[in-house]
Amino acid sequence: MFARGPQPINAATDRAATERDALPLSYSSLLGTVLTPEGPHALVHLSGGRIDRVTKGDMIDGATITAIERGTLTLQRGSDIRRMTLPTTT
Repeated sequence: MFARGPQPINAATDRAATERDALPLSYSSLLGTVLTPEGPHALVHLSGGRIDRVTKGDMIDGATITAIERGTLTLQRGSDIRRMTLPTTT
């Protein structure tokens, strides 16, 4: 059903994936969301450079993930509620 091993990528994808300074490294960025029957997950590039798979209830930079929807992740720290969205390309 699925091919094994590395798959070839087209030139446009390669350029976008390797664009210099595309993601700010000083704070966390949302890389993607995955909505499955088991529940939503998100991939987040953390300020330290690590990439984590997270779910509702996990913590990022001292804030709790309260929701994951298509292209967005909602965080809450006390009464402060923030939303992370997927980065846009130019």
